Amino acid sequence: MVRAWLHGAHSPQRRRAWACLALLLGAGSASAQADDDAAARYASHAQISEVSLSPDGKRLAMLVVGPQGKRIAVVRDVPLVTPGRVIANFSDVNVTSLAWVNNERLVYEAFQPEALVDQGGAGAIAIDHDGGNARNLIVWRDRFIEMSGGNRSLPYGWELVSPVQDGSADVWVAEVRRRGEGYGDFIESRLARLNTKTGRLDNVSLGAPSYTVRMVVDARQQPRVALRMHEGRFSLHLRAADGSWSRIEDHAANSPEALWPIALENDHQLVVRTHAGQDTAGLYIYDLRTRKLDREPLVRARQYDIGSLVVDSVTKQVLGARLVSDQLQSVWFDERMLAIQKAIDAALPAGRSNYIHCGACQGRSRFVVWSGSDRMPGEYLLYDHEAKTLSRIDFTHPWHDEQAQGTRQFTWIDSRDGLRLPLVMTHPHNQPGKAALPAVVLVHGGPWVRGGSRLWSSEAQFLASKGWRVLEVEFRGSTGFGDKHFQAGRKQWGRAMQDDLADAVAWAAKEGWIDPKRVCIAGSSYGGYAALMGPVRHPQTYRCAVSHVGVTDLRLMFTSGWTDLNQESRRYTWKELVGDLDADRAMLRENSPTERVADIKVPVLLVQGWLDRRVPREHADRFEAAARRAGVAVERINYHDEGHGFIKSRNEADYLRRMEAFMARSVGLGDQR
Repeated sequence: MVRAWLHGAHSPQRRRAWACLALLLGAGSASAQADDDAAARYASHAQISEVSLSPDGKRLAMLVVGPQGKRIAVVRDVPLVTPGRVIANFSDVNVTSLAWVNNERLVYEAFQPEALVDQGGAGAIAIDHDGGNARNLIVWRDRFIEMSGGNRSLPYGWELVSPVQDGSADVWVAEVRRRGEGYGDFIESRLARLNTKTGRLDNVSLGAPSYTVRMVVDARQQPRVALRMHEGRFSLHLRAADGSWSRIEDHAANSPEALWPIALENDHQLVVRTHAGQDTAGLYIYDLRTRKLDREPLVRARQYDIGSLVVDSVTKQVLGARLVSDQLQSVWFDERMLAIQKAIDAALPAGRSNYIHCGACQGRSRFVVWSGSDRMPGEYLLYDHEAKTLSRIDFTHPWHDEQAQGTRQFTWIDSRDGLRLPLVMTHPHNQPGKAALPAVVLVHGGPWVRGGSRLWSSEAQFLASKGWRVLEVEFRGSTGFGDKHFQAGRKQWGRAMQDDLADAVAWAAKEGWIDPKRVCIAGSSYGGYAALMGPVRHPQTYRCAVSHVGVTDLRLMFTSGWTDLNQESRRYTWKELVGDLDADRAMLRENSPTERVADIKVPVLLVQGWLDRRVPREHADRFEAAARRAGVAVERINYHDEGHGFIKSRNEADYLRRMEAFMARSVGLGDQR
């Protein structure tokens, strides 16, 4: 196997034309194209997504936004000379995922565009490429059964995992068992094989350890390795020939030495993701015979964690790896795939991220490519390696003019304690050079996730279109930048994690990018929490704060009976990374916005999804009551049909408008535009 080390990334771009939905459906394009409201355009969902080739490369499947504004499933024959045919279309339901089971058959999921899906408004369905032989696989009630003549279906509690991809009509499904109702504590996920034509169900995980969260199957499609998560620990278990299971590795869940199993390349070589004593996570071979990890990685980067593996769906050979540096990158071990990547990169504008969607990669000459940059939201293309042709399928957001988008700059800055912080700045398209513009610090949620990259971002681009310089900081605790960066965020909510944001403002002001007297802070979820703590910890830095579904009391995350956080998360993840409810009670109180609300001297916009179960509305209610008692200028917006995030684009557009207008008033821009 070829081993690889990474070097630099690409950078961006070029012009494009309008796409035509008629190429796919023979219908008009989305209403957002004719809408002059910038917020509506930036909140509109992608026109096309989930594009994939059948295993034999003869057909394309995709999701597009139909005439009624719902996502529908379409299949087109290759070459793309005839219009596509609609195989799934609902008046009140979105098709949300789509995948090929074999050359003739697909599976898709459909959900209501609601924060809380009603019974009957969700399900998984299999169908032939011509729209025939539809069969319900998983339903939440009897509603979808009419489509398939009353065939037996799996009930709520089962989830679609993926196609088996061995030429059969089977898919992997899993029954998720929990203790208690709704979002109770996870117990286990039972893997089963389901025939999409007959409905036959074969449980393949009998005898597997309880609390299994991931299972890796071998070339015979039998479970071989299980990952168990329980009481704050990850353990690997190996299945013997007689069907018995034994534990082979055990680590704390947040330990850099924990092994995340990805794929079996053969009977004894398990590809895992781990740090293996290094700062950044890489991909390594774990030998199941010796139960030892190779010292040399398959691939590892010096500043970024490797994200995922590319495995051929038919041969099961490891072909490459993916990571996000300043944008998307693919590292190919397979020389043919490397040559294909180089050919595609050469055919498209310099600096694009060109992502090859790979299934049966080794046996085909046609490939779906997603291409985008900081100013280009994205387009899908079809590449034929034998014919050396590259054909556009469609643009994801055809209503956006690439030349009118802001540029996004990726850089590294130093925090006050010397930790290196990645920072993405979005510059208005007419102000790419240094000028002291009003600025907003846009804080990502999580917080234990990768915030983003230099690729196009709808919220940042909307704000830039209104004249704001947007700062997005990968503060300590964010993932994707090595273990040191992640571990530095332990028990730093409201403390050093907050300082990182203020340090980015200070750097941008010193460099002449922003006006330090016109800075606001905004975010959702953890970002909403950070927005409220910003003017508490750094009262001279911000002129306003916008908190969307933000945590306002750290103690509530441990004690609330309404949240969907389960006891495993509360007892281990939150205890280790945020604080102990008993031992750290004073610290949790000190770093809770509701307890510190009297220290806020700037206007606050408080936004809440009424149906939020991750950060329930009692967070917003308690903060608002405390803010009004303290005389803080607080405005409240409730979205009664949303949960923890936006499902409906009209609500997101309303939020963007009102958020930006609030910030403009707060920094004195309202009368100048």
